[in-house]
Amino acid sequence: MNVCCALLWPDLPEEVAAQVMEYVRFHPTLFSKLMDCYANEEAALFSGVVLRSFFRYGQLVETFLTSGKAFELISYARHPCIDVAADAIYTLRTAMLEHKEVSGPWLLANYDEFFALYNPLLQCQDYVVERQALTLLAGMLMDRNFQRVMMSYVSNEQHLKIIMNLLLADSHAIQAEAFHVFKIFVVNPHKPLRIQQILVKNKDRLVALLQTLHARSDDASFSGDQQKVIGRLLDMQAPQTFPRCKPMGGTPSSVPVVGQIPAHCL
Repeated sequence: MNVCCALLWPDLPEEVAAQVMEYVRFHPTLFSKLMDCYANEEAALFSGVVLRSFFRYGQLVETFLTSGKAFELISYARHPCIDVAADAIYTLRTAMLEHKEVSGPWLLANYDEFFALYNPLLQCQDYVVERQALTLLAGMLMDRNFQRVMMSYVSNEQHLKIIMNLLLADSHAIQAEAFHVFKIFVVNPHKPLRIQQILVKNKDRLVALLQTLHARSDDASFSGDQQKVIGRLLDMQAPQTFPRCKPMGGTPSSVPVVGQIPAHCL
């Protein structure tokens, strides 16, 4: 680990750094070996340090992402060892946010596969995993390099359901993190009809809930965002045409509400 990190140190002579990057780019099996180390609790954290050293360079982030190993990091975020799980999602965060000009286009191209694996992290009932996953999600969606990803994400009613349920979490920290994703759904000027329908039906409950949220001590913009989102919700009117949920048992379906959002309606 120490040797790898030394070879990737930012202050190395330019010709040495170029040789190291060229070697790693053309020997992608290095990433496979490092990811294999995550299966070994004694080696996993050392592997994470080396990977994050690679991610100082955009070229190596691109090589890692195109290798498909980012999907393995998502799976290791559910590792039964909390240290391994936390390190895996921290490493994923570095891969996605260190060079966003690289990871943004990659995520757009791999949108469906990524979120099929990522959404379960937001529903796993594990405080550490849920909070870190929410923090990374908010960091991506609020960055201009992920703008097209953000528009796809906030147009999906299933994603809205996940975030609304996280607003109901017992943890104030998770509620606050979920709010930063939820506000994008509300302020999006191009809401699909179904998203409008869900928000309008739940707006009274959502407003009451949002009024109880408290910011982290380091989140200076929270209060202003909170009032803006509440104001937008209060101003929302029902769209003229409401699509109906699929009926169950011959009984007309209703629009889901906060705390009770049946899967057949979302």
